[in-house]
Amino acid sequence: MRALIKALAESFVHHRKAGVLVPFTVWMAALFVFNYSLDFEDNYIDTIADPVARWAAMWAFQTVPYIVTCLLLRMHFGKEIALKNFRFWAIVIFGFAVLSFDRTVYFWGLFEDLAVTAQARSKVYYVYKIASMFKGVFTVILPLIFLSLIADRYRKTGAYGLRPAPFDLKPYIILLAGAAVMVAIGSTISDMQNFYPKYARSGGSAFAQAVEIPEWLAVVAYEAAYGFDFISTEYFFRGFLVIGLYRFLGPYVLLPMAASYAVLHFGKPAAEALSSVFGGYILGVIAIHHRSIWGGVIVHVGLAWMMEIAGYLMRL
Repeated sequence: MRALIKALAESFVHHRKAGVLVPFTVWMAALFVFNYSLDFEDNYIDTIADPVARWAAMWAFQTVPYIVTCLLLRMHFGKEIALKNFRFWAIVIFGFAVLSFDRTVYFWGLFEDLAVTAQARSKVYYVYKIASMFKGVFTVILPLIFLSLIADRYRKTGAYGLRPAPFDLKPYIILLAGAAVMVAIGSTISDMQNFYPKYARSGGSAFAQAVEIPEWLAVVAYEAAYGFDFISTEYFFRGFLVIGLYRFLGPYVLLPMAASYAVLHFGKPAAEALSSVFGGYILGVIAIHHRSIWGGVIVHVGLAWMMEIAGYLMRL
């Protein structure tokens, strides 16, 4: 735990001394005001009918915050930020194309034809929600593994940190204990109460009734799939953006990743999106410390399940 705290402190002090935290904070504030005043993703990107145009809009939405943050770093750290490296730009463009595809591809049409009656729809929609949480294997993990083989075939990064690395569980248990306090506080906010548990919007209750099973089985299946979904999230943001791009940006990979990670949360309550900036930064330090995504997966999944549990408790 001491080593992890030291790594966090050193990373924060380094960014603070360089003076980059102030412009980064101003930039993030502008992004938050822009999104939450316009509800940009829901009102603009998600309403684009053409899938290619929607993908391109999402690419810009996710990539611009990353690039602007990289430019801020370049202003403060100069040539230490390798923005003139063609390979860096090629990898970034491809990586965010993968993320944008994952965020805009929907396959409800494959299930919709089965939902010919209201009862059938109650079954099919829940199955669709479960299946959609496994799509990251094909839309994120496999493409990035392919990229790692092409772009990093001479490097021992374990396919961007996908390879398990030995580590002590105790620090992560302590982090989750601290996170539990924040979740308890956050659960009193009305936006959080309306958003969680996500299971409430999955159709699981109707599915359980339709197939005549105890609802707790539907809850367990949904929450297991929900936890699995965070593997692809960690793989992109901490594996690809941190471990994969560390050789170009060094320890400065954390702020661009945190900016783009916040954008990922812009469809969620503002308090959660704001906390994702700090949470993403901490998970990025963990990824650098262990050269693996699995410590972050433990923290992320644990936090997500705690928020679900808090949501269930608030509805009692």
